[in-house]
Amino acid sequence: MVLMGKKEEKYSSIEIIQGIRKHDRKVLDFVYKAYFPHVCKYVEERHGNKGDAWDVFQDAMGVVFDLVKREKNNFLQESSFKTFFIGICHNIWLKQLRNRKLNLIFNTAMVESMPEDDREIQSLIRSNILFRICQKHIAMLKPDCRMVIEMTANEEDGEKLAEMLHFESVQAAYNKRRTCIRKLLDLIKNDPEYKNLTDYEKF
Repeated sequence: MVLMGKKEEKYSSIEIIQGIRKHDRKVLDFVYKAYFPHVCKYVEERHGNKGDAWDVFQDAMGVVFDLVKREKNNFLQESSFKTFFIGICHNIWLKQLRNRKLNLIFNTAMVESMPEDDREIQSLIRSNILFRICQKHIAMLKPDCRMVIEMTANEEDGEKLAEMLHFESVQAAYNKRRTCIRKLLDLIKNDPEYKNLTDYEKF
């Protein structure tokens, strides 16, 4: 059920959704002014520029317009519109970074904010040695997490994850995916072979 009581500075979540459905210019301008600066900062801090941020913002708005067009009034679950929209933007940019730089079985796109320590993993991500370490630890995950990792690598969306794993909501599927990705990252970071690699980031 959508929470209607939360205020987004000027509009509640439900008011924003209704405004988007009606193509209300004031609401659309508010969404841009309220959220684009955050999206721009996030992208620029992660190897992007303002143009990239604008593309991400537009793609995220496209996702929202599609959901609204299909009259999916409960897509927020228990999130505010701000949390939902910013989350989409983060995921879109991380996915674009992956498409530019990564070619691994696992996808870090749904880890909303990787800790500083995990930047080391990103710098080594192209390494064949790291790829082998990843595969080893994927095999050690529980079957449900292995399925989540495989479906993520195949770019299955949250609805498909929820359907296949019998979750009650898309948000529950996203939460499971974040948990599995973080578990995999922890296994990799604690692998002795990985620790030996950290002095050779230029591989």
